[in-house]
Amino acid sequence: MTTVTAKLNKSPMIKPMANGGNMYVFTLGKQEYNFRTKQKEWVNYSVALFGKDSQKAFYDTAIVQGSIVSISCSGIIPQIWGDNNDKVTLDMIEPKLVYVNQGETEYGQQASSNITKQAPPPSFDDLDDDIPF
Repeated sequence: MTTVTAKLNKSPMIKPMANGGNMYVFTLGKQEYNFRTKQKEWVNYSVALFGKDSQKAFYDTAIVQGSIVSISCSGIIPQIWGDNNDKVTLDMIEPKLVYVNQGETEYGQQASSNITKQAPPPSFDDLDDDIPF
């Protein structure tokens, strides 16, 4: 499992799908320290999210230029390209949007949404005292 958090410098490319949904394609760039070269280098992650119905409406307003997003995926596939095969993009496999923050709104409130809402852990009083055998 890999999670990348970055700011969207450009709005995604949106492609309508036959099922009525949209495909949202964008790149996340992140600086990483390269221990071999002893320098910071940019790493680019390619993301393709699919949204339908209410998810599509949310993506249309949340995944926009300037938003900070966290994307989790099950794996990464490197894509080597360029005239001299000198460019690498990491394609995220099964990406999922886990967090988005659109920064300050015009009303001075921070607009953010944590997509993965988890129930709080049970308290000691909520545990069942009955032994099942």
